[in-house]
Amino acid sequence: MLKNHIKVALRDFVKFKGFAFINIIGLAVGIGCFAFISLYIHHELSYDSFYRNSRRIYRLVTDMELGGSKQPIAHASYPAARAIQSEFPEVEAIGRFFN
Repeated sequence: MLKNHIKVALRDFVKFKGFAFINIIGLAVGIGCFAFISLYIHHELSYDSFYRNSRRIYRLVTDMELGGSKQPIAHASYPAARAIQSEFPEVEAIGRFFN
């Protein structure tokens, strides 16, 4: 039965070349998009996962207005870091980095 389905599919591909081309291109684009989206999601979920207790790491982001639009920037002042650590007892440690 599978042999019969393959024969019919090949005959249809030969008979309706344009339709087959559109279907194959659509399938290729769909598989490619799925692959890229999967890789992107895997990358985003693996951020900082090599640390022990990686689920307890948070990043402070400041919304700055530059040129009339708000942009998130991973930058906070030193006094803000100390204030967060003193006001929230859940915060165990703070790390700052510079470019």
